[in-house]
Amino acid sequence: HVCIDDLVQTNDSAGARIANDMKMPTPDVVWSQTGRHEGELNWKDGKLHLSEKPIRWEDVRSISRQSQVGRSSPGQAVQFLNGETWQAEILTMTKGKLTLKGETYGQRTVELSSVRSLEFSPSSELAVKSRPGILYRSSGRPVPGKLIWIKKEDVAIDCPLGIVPLPRQGLVRYILPGTNAKKIVGAERSDEIGLRDGSILMGQVHVEGEQIILRHPTLEAISVPWENLRYLIRSSEEAQWLTDLDEPEVKSFGPLGSGIGAEHLDLRRSQASSLSMVRVTPQTVLRYNLESSASKPDRRLRAKLAMIPGSTGDAMLSFSVGGTEFFSKALSRRDDSIDLNLPLPAGKELAVKVDFGERLAYPCGIELHDAHLVGHNLPREATNP
Repeated sequence: HVCIDDLVQTNDSAGARIANDMKMPTPDVVWSQTGRHEGELNWKDGKLHLSEKPIRWEDVRSISRQSQVGRSSPGQAVQFLNGETWQAEILTMTKGKLTLKGETYGQRTVELSSVRSLEFSPSSELAVKSRPGILYRSSGRPVPGKLIWIKKEDVAIDCPLGIVPLPRQGLVRYILPGTNAKKIVGAERSDEIGLRDGSILMGQVHVEGEQIILRHPTLEAISVPWENLRYLIRSSEEAQWLTDLDEPEVKSFGPLGSGIGAEHLDLRRSQASSLSMVRVTPQTVLRYNLESSASKPDRRLRAKLAMIPGSTGDAMLSFSVGGTEFFSKALSRRDDSIDLNLPLPAGKELAVKVDFGERLAYPCGIELHDAHLVGHNLPREATNP
């Protein structure tokens, strides 16, 4: 709830500013070998441009298309163990084979063992509270049991009462037993694309004409029209996103309690221009275990740094590797966001520390948008993003 002691209308802002103006157009964002760039993405003479400047496709790390943000499809969806989400009509399931029909890839059959959850209706509060091995319904009690079949008219569950067919109308969600929310990472690195309807697909991506071609292990080669693309994240041995690292050790000593001073937010389906964000409040230290490839002296740490919208206090941010600090910055609640492009010393642990600045007040904290580690010794062009 919000308590207001006094409400005054005036033309004098007295230093106040709009923290998040939803009316302002949000630009497209490209992270490339040269850093962060924003503007409007468009095609010209068969080449991709950002605000009239051509883009070297080989240098692109990620693309976020804000003009193409759309709501997830109101229909059904399937979430897979590898992190994919297919917005598709769930047709049938029998003998461990699940048949789906999607707008982008038509009718397909997949192994049920590759599936994490079946979403029979749009997301609801049940999606947050649901547990594996239980069929949730919009009306009526949840039914625990093993999934036996899916047909056009009903879904059968093997429960304590026996095999019970249930009408498909009103079904919400079923999480398969033995699965969890964490993504299973395959041996091969994969590019990731997000579509306007909320689908998330992984494979090898390249561009032909004005279309994205995805080579997928199950769907084979599919063509995605440019207007249907919401975002793209390219895989590379030279780039590693902070949110993809192992879960960091978090120590928080502030009044909010121990261990809750940091959040890792997935923004891929939001209206934000970033695809991921790490939010840290004062008196908090995060320690990331770096892979051996990230310990090389030719690595850089890149991110968009900003204060948490609505902050009333000031913050102090510092980075260190192996106990040696290599960057620190005092941040005021009135500061604009800045792009970080920092040489990363060799070491096996990256520590992110946030404390209060001169003004001690809540709410307060910092945000690291699209934070990632990237190789710095690759060839690049100074004029193109």
